[in-house]
Order: sequence, then structure tokens, then C-alpha cells
Amino acid sequence: MLLISIAGSGLSYFWFAFANSLLSLFLARALGGIMGNSGPVAKAYISDITTSENRTQAMGFLSAAFGLGLTIGPALGGILTGSNPQNPNFQLPFLVAGGLSVLATIFAFFNLPELKNSHRKVRSKNQSFPNHLANIGEILRNSNVKWLLGLYFIQAFTTTGTYSILALWCARHWDS
Repeated sequence: MLLISIAGSGLSYFWFAFANSLLSLFLARALGGIMGNSGPVAKAYISDITTSENRTQAMGFLSAAFGLGLTIGPALGGILTGSNPQNPNFQLPFLVAGGLSVLATIFAFFNLPELKNSHRKVRSKNQSFPNHLANIGEILRNSNVKWLLGLYFIQAFTTTGTYSILALWCARHWDS
């Protein structure tokens, strides 16, 4: 799931960079939204591969990396857009983000030992993809999980909504 999420995010960035219609932009962002939530998968992965003594530190590093990305990413995007407000390069930030996603996918594939060996574990358990989907369905029947997923959706929706509304508010506030 981690590799699919990272690679799918990269694909959405490249699609967004070369989109030639509003529908194509929306579809690229939809793909990015579907694939772009590798955070919980990364947390689960870290939780699985760390000991209980090291788990808190590993989660702290993951949170720090996420925070650093939220700090550096927009600044890097602004720099890559260029300094000429009359002729901004909106394509370059998405191309760089897509390239970084490709590099992250390659790095994860070759360097995370649990990912390299995961296909062997699935075969050894003789569990097919439909059986994995049945397991997901069983987990989703738990009412506590449904509440947590609902709350997580609301949090993510309001956070991203705030980002887009803030940009519109700033444009209206300073343009008038």
C-alpha cells in the first residue's frame, strides 16, 4: 500500500502538470487525494517494524519529517514557480513533486526490507487479494473503526478546505 500510495501521488503530480482542461485538473487532484494519504500507512509500517521501546521515537521522527515537509514543500513550490508574477511557472513545482515521488518509490522499494519480503509473506500464508479485501470489510464492520474513519475524514476535509478557502480569502482581502 505504501508503494502504491507514493507512486500514485507521483502520477497525480505529473498528470496535474500536463493537464489541459479543468476536468483533467480535477481528476488529477482526485487521484492525488485517493493516493496521497500515505501517512497512516507509514505509521502502521513503523509500528509494525519497531520495538515498543523505539516506537515513540520512530513516530516522533515520522511526525517531524511530516512537519518539515509541510514547512519546506510550499516554500519550495513558491521558489520553483519563479519570481516573475507576470509569468509564473506553475508546471515546474508539480514536475519536481512527481520526480521526488518517483525517487521515494524507488528508494522504498529497494531499501525497506519489509517491503522487499512482503510478497513472500503473502504467498506463504496463501492469502489472495480478495481475501485481503474481506479482511478490510471485517475491520470496517467495527463501529469504533467507523467512528475513527469518520472523524479522520472530517479532520482532513476541514484542514484542506481551510487551505483553499484561506487562499481565496487572502486574494479577496488584499485585492480590494
